[in-house]
Amino acid sequence: MKAFERIFLYSILAVLVFYVFLVDNKVESKEFSLDQFITARSISIVNDEGRAVVMLWANEDGGIISIANKDSTFIISMNASKDGNGVISVINKEGNRVAIVAANEEGGRIAINNKDDNIMVGISADKDRGDVSIINEVNTSIASMGVDKDGGEVRVLNKAGTSVTATVDNEKGGKIVIGYENNKPAVGIGAVKDGGKILIGNKADVSVVYIGAYEDDGRIAVYNKHSEGIGSLP
Repeated sequence: MKAFERIFLYSILAVLVFYVFLVDNKVESKEFSLDQFITARSISIVNDEGRAVVMLWANEDGGIISIANKDSTFIISMNASKDGNGVISVINKEGNRVAIVAANEEGGRIAINNKDDNIMVGISADKDRGDVSIINEVNTSIASMGVDKDGGEVRVLNKAGTSVTATVDNEKGGKIVIGYENNKPAVGIGAVKDGGKILIGNKADVSVVYIGAYEDDGRIAVYNKHSEGIGSLP
């Protein structure tokens, strides 16, 4: 299609859309509708070189809009999924999908991929919770941030997926937990009703040091590996 032909077609479509939606709000769709003029299984818009740069087409799941770059590599796709929700995919010029925005029954999700189509960042929301996850090259979550009806939390994990640091918000305030590689807490700092506390534990998950602050005073206690007290102040 030559340039002047495309301009003519676009002009006609613009006039039709303007007339239907803007000119007279009393005009009913049954009197004037675009489907009276264009009905097709697919529509292709090409550039001056005859290469398709926009495709509108239908399949068994619904409709699809695909946008290509000047080299005819499709870099954006908008379509309906098999379950009837919407999906947007962003593709780099090598043809690798690097970002996905999708809807589901409870909310939506965003996935950011590397060039090998592996998810590196995931963002999701459902009825009661929202999450952000950062994932390494072997598909293990190494950092996450989430919020639900009870509060929020931030976690840092090692390459094996074990939580080694966590910051959690709750109804009393918040707490920070630093853990060992075996997922046992090493240090816990938290807020309680009347003050704050610090717990230090060994690798056997036994608290050996306690530091607490209360409304009128504080306390420090030291325990052995059998949880037996060996000293305290006061």
